[in-house]
Amino acid sequence: MFNGEQQITLDAVSLWPIVIVKLGQIRHVDHQRTVLPASTPALLAPRGCGKTTLLVLLELLVAEPYRTDNVTAAAVYYLLDRRPRSSLLIDEGDNLGLLRSGVLRSVFNSGHRNGGTISRFVGGWSRKFPTFSPLAVAAIGALPLPLLHRAVVISMRRYAPNESQFRIHRLDEADPALPAAREEIRKWAATCSLASDPEMPPMLRNRAADNWRVLLAIADNLGHGEAARCAATKLSSNRLDEDPGVVLLAIFETYSRRGEWTASPAQPSLRLCSRSMIASGMSGVVRMMIARHAN
Repeated sequence: MFNGEQQITLDAVSLWPIVIVKLGQIRHVDHQRTVLPASTPALLAPRGCGKTTLLVLLELLVAEPYRTDNVTAAAVYYLLDRRPRSSLLIDEGDNLGLLRSGVLRSVFNSGHRNGGTISRFVGGWSRKFPTFSPLAVAAIGALPLPLLHRAVVISMRRYAPNESQFRIHRLDEADPALPAAREEIRKWAATCSLASDPEMPPMLRNRAADNWRVLLAIADNLGHGEAARCAATKLSSNRLDEDPGVVLLAIFETYSRRGEWTASPAQPSLRLCSRSMIASGMSGVVRMMIARHAN
C-alpha cells in the first residue's frame, strides 16, 4: 500500500500512464521536438508492499511498455535506438548496482529530458544512442540521489492489521477494463493540447518543477489541477537535498577523528540521518560506513 495520504499518492500515480501515451504521441509526430521532461516514478518500499503489482498495472496501461527485473546500460540504449517510444518499467532496482554502475546511472539520468544521449564507439565510429524515455523504478530501500531528484518518489509500506480497508484485491491482468482504459487514454492524447508552462506551486522550483510540469499540465486539461497540485506539494515536501548516507558518513568521519562523540553537536543531525537511512532501508551505506572505519 502507499505510505502517507492514500488519495494524494493515487492522484500522482494515476497521471503517469497518461503522461506516457501523450509523450508517445508527441514523439511520433516530431521526434526532434523539445517536449516536457519524462517524470520518473520511484517506488520505494520494503518487501511485500505491492511494488511489482503496481509495475504490472502500469504495464497494462502505458504505451509500448518494457518491463524487466534487471537491465544493463547497453540493453537500455540499444532498445531505445530501435524502439524509441518504449516505456521502461524496472523492478528490483536495488539489485541494479546503481551506486557502483556509473554508466547505468548516466543512462537513467540523461533520459530524463528529450535529447539525452550516450556515446559509444561502434564500427570504427563514435555514435550517439538516445536515452530519453519514461522510466519507473521499483526498489527496496533507496536509489542514488541524482536519480531521485529526477523522480516523483512514491513511498510504499505494508498495511497494518487494523487497516483492512486498504486491502487491495488481486490484480486481474485479463480484466477487459484495462485495455479499454488504455484506449481511452490514447484517444484523449491524440486530440488534447497541453499547456507548456502550467501554474506551479511556489515550493516547486528547478528540477522539482520539471518533474511535475507535465503531470500538472495533464491534470489541468482533465479538470483535476487542484488535486494534482496538492499531491505535488505533499510528495515534494521533506525531500532531503543531500544523500543521508553521505551526510551521516561525513559526520561520523569528522567527530570520530576528533574523538568528540560524547554530547557532540552532531548528535541531532546524526539521529535524523540515521532515521532517514533506516526508513529508506539504506543498509548498503551502513555497511560501507562500518567497513571504511574498521580499516
